[in-house]
Amino acid sequence: MAGELRVTRTERDSLKEQLNKFKRQLFAASSEMTGQHQKDMFFNEAESLGAQAEPAAEETDDDKIDVPGHKRAKRGREPLDPALPREVVRHELPEGERVCPHDGAILREIGVEPASSWTSSPSRCA
Repeated sequence: MAGELRVTRTERDSLKEQLNKFKRQLFAASSEMTGQHQKDMFFNEAESLGAQAEPAAEETDDDKIDVPGHKRAKRGREPLDPALPREVVRHELPEGERVCPHDGAILREIGVEPASSWTSSPSRCA
């Protein structure tokens, strides 16, 4: 009976190891190809090196480097040529709709949205 118990425990342990392996394959980060034991070795090495290392010398301000400035590029598109023909489009309400339906106050213009667009016509053969 003790032999069966030992065999059952070893089977259980091997199945747990297989399950953990499959879980790592499915859900672990695929970009890192290092095992857990390798990560532990890295941290242990860093701690041991940190204890042996000498404190770093303080940096002096004598080693300053001058970096020349630069201009940022302007964002957006270039404005259209002011010599191009312009067309003003106004959207006005009729006289009957210029009164508020709730309190009867006279509505007034609240803003202007300037916009410019470029329309081109295809070239024609003469």
